[in-house]
Amino acid sequence: MIVRPSAFTWLGVALLVGGCSSQDAGEDGDFDDGPSAGMGGGGLGSGGSGGGDPLVGELPPSEGNGTTVGTGGGVDGRYAEVPASGDQPSVCASCCEGAPEPGGNRLDVRVGDSNSFASPLLVEALLPTWNGVAPLPVRRDDFLNLFAPLVPEVSVDAAQAWEVAASPLDSPSGEALLTFQVAVRDLGVQRRSRTVGVLVDTSASAAASVETVLGALEGVLLGLRSEDAVGIFSTSEGPQPNVLRQFSTLGDKPIDPAELADVVSRELEDPPTKVLGPALAESMAQVRAVAVSRGENEASLVLVSDGRIEVTPEVLASVELAAADVTPTRVVAIGVGAARNYVDEALDRLATAGGGAYVYFDGSEAAESFLAERVDELFSVAIPDVRLELSLPDDLELVRLEGGELGSADVNPEGVLGQALATGGTMTFHHTLRWNGTAPFDPCAAIGWSIVARAGAEPEILASGALALGNAFAGVADSVGRRQGSAVVAASTAFQGPTRERLTAAIEALATARKGMEAAGTSWSAHPLERLCSAVSLACTRRNFDCGTCDASP
Repeated sequence: MIVRPSAFTWLGVALLVGGCSSQDAGEDGDFDDGPSAGMGGGGLGSGGSGGGDPLVGELPPSEGNGTTVGTGGGVDGRYAEVPASGDQPSVCASCCEGAPEPGGNRLDVRVGDSNSFASPLLVEALLPTWNGVAPLPVRRDDFLNLFAPLVPEVSVDAAQAWEVAASPLDSPSGEALLTFQVAVRDLGVQRRSRTVGVLVDTSASAAASVETVLGALEGVLLGLRSEDAVGIFSTSEGPQPNVLRQFSTLGDKPIDPAELADVVSRELEDPPTKVLGPALAESMAQVRAVAVSRGENEASLVLVSDGRIEVTPEVLASVELAAADVTPTRVVAIGVGAARNYVDEALDRLATAGGGAYVYFDGSEAAESFLAERVDELFSVAIPDVRLELSLPDDLELVRLEGGELGSADVNPEGVLGQALATGGTMTFHHTLRWNGTAPFDPCAAIGWSIVARAGAEPEILASGALALGNAFAGVADSVGRRQGSAVVAASTAFQGPTRERLTAAIEALATARKGMEAAGTSWSAHPLERLCSAVSLACTRRNFDCGTCDASP
């Protein structure tokens, strides 16, 4: 049974984390961006007003120490569940610090493909001619990768930056939910030379997109350096790919864009039937051999295609085998061609099997610049086999993952496959937790978390910490990055099923993120989330909905 707390109101938690004193008088529960709605319960002091919940309506007055029913600002979330009578949450100093000892269930969680960002780019390309009804290709983890939440900068001497945040989540069903986020970013401070093979799909369907193919190649080459070795191939009728450029460093043999365009264009003229599998396997073998000869510990093969290719189980098996090699060769898939004719699934499967990235390219100059800027994320893996380990109190459970998968609820991680953290990229775990209320609520109980890399003989803990439930449910553990993450999740959810309610909620979440960013001194103009807001607004226009704006003004 869900019972609204008496002594434990949002105001009470504010006092708990702010001064840990039960003698202070309550104040209005205005937690920055919370909506004003409903009636609040009494505070821990002699009066005061707590926050309301817009999805619950009026809340009963306090049955505990506080006596005044308030109408103060609400909190973006809801109360934790506690028994109707009996033990009430205690006040303790450790909750103020937010680092008590965690305990309870152990969970091993992986994030989704952490360096692919094709689906949001494909959605953007589809929206101008979208009929408002046909489903849009959405993978939430792609959206989190492209519009990565802010992770604080640290010293360039450090290899990673990380953050953890949590905040109450509105739930129409009355559940006590938290949106919980951990993000880790590789700072890419030691960029190594790399070996890159490029395989161009020159089948008949790809021939219609020759300009886009050339734009994608140009974007990739712009992001490489003189010490990088590059070889270029094309699919053929036989088991061997056509060699368009033998492997050599860009410093020793620069690529002339006009000459490359001429060679690729000839390949795409009146192409015969061509087979992907043999050309892919041979190209991967060649790029690996060159990488080994150069003393590098990984290699990348870029596949440029319109997605209209056959990906057989045998092809996937060979790609997986190459990615698992001592010197892994990872597939980077770049989808090209008109969005309305593009096939999304094949390249996504290849990149996932190959442990690499997948991106869609629409042929614009902006997309070309985007490729050049994020080449490190496409080609290099900073840390393989990364996952999140959670230690939850017994009455707290993980109920939703934004991408990824959940392992067994114990210390055995065998059921979960880790994901590679891209060089210069951010890996974001953005999940929903639920308090089931079967035991008295303890605000000093903690969520323990660790970012763990398991590729080596011994697990390596990249970062770890603990978060007190009292702080989390009070919204004190919130951050600008978590609000950005929530906005990205809301937008991707809206694109999956673009109803008026979902699109409006996405605009509101983006406005909340903008408010937090600007308060922290981060400009909204030209920020990736501004671009996401434009896409959500366009979806509203295509459905003839008035969803509001991302304006952060009061």
